[in-house]
Amino acid sequence: MFFCLLCHGHCSPLKDVCDGCYEDLPWNHSHCIRCSEPVIEPDLSGLNEDGVCQRCQQQEPYFDRCIAPFRYEFPIDQLLLQGKGGAQAELLKPLSRWLAEQVRKQMGFTPDLLAPVPMTPQKQRQRGYNQAGLVATQIGAALSLPVSHELIKKVREPAQQKSLSRSAREQNLRRAFRIDRTVLHGFKQPVRHVVLIDDVVTTGSTINQLSQQLRSSGVEQVEAWAIAYTARKR
Repeated sequence: MFFCLLCHGHCSPLKDVCDGCYEDLPWNHSHCIRCSEPVIEPDLSGLNEDGVCQRCQQQEPYFDRCIAPFRYEFPIDQLLLQGKGGAQAELLKPLSRWLAEQVRKQMGFTPDLLAPVPMTPQKQRQRGYNQAGLVATQIGAALSLPVSHELIKKVREPAQQKSLSRSAREQNLRRAFRIDRTVLHGFKQPVRHVVLIDDVVTTGSTINQLSQQLRSSGVEQVEAWAIAYTARKR
């Protein structure tokens, strides 16, 4: 007998949660079609007629699009927090499967490479793994896509962003990450389309900065896939 991960009721052996719990997940149905930031209904005034949010209208992001099927709310937030804890890293597997299912429905062109958003080596040693790396591995296996854990390196923790101007924040993040161009140009086939993988998108600053660096390194198309996106308080 199999049980639902969330309500512990009876569940199909081929599913992680029962149908009722799956439907009740905080699906990110209303969002910007470019960055995937949630727009809480019925307030859709932040989107233009093409479904693009004001922030993307004001400053076009460096990535082509972001796919984030869930809002960072209960129970997704709790599953992710527990999955980051170390002892329950296996909780990232069903979350990754759900992301893969949604990506499969929306995926147009097949990307050349998946690249997880990295942690600093010190922080990864403390935790024992990079949660974005585990998600990328699961997504790569589910969709038969190659994954590079070496393409992007986090060389330092960025300073606190709250008191910084936009330009200072960009510079702060730029110094935190480095694209290994030796890895990028070391593949047999040219890498033109890269997908950044993360567990949660909070403001989009990190994926935007990494997208800019990838484009500066010669990548033509950049997307981001994440399990959840945090809705901004308005």
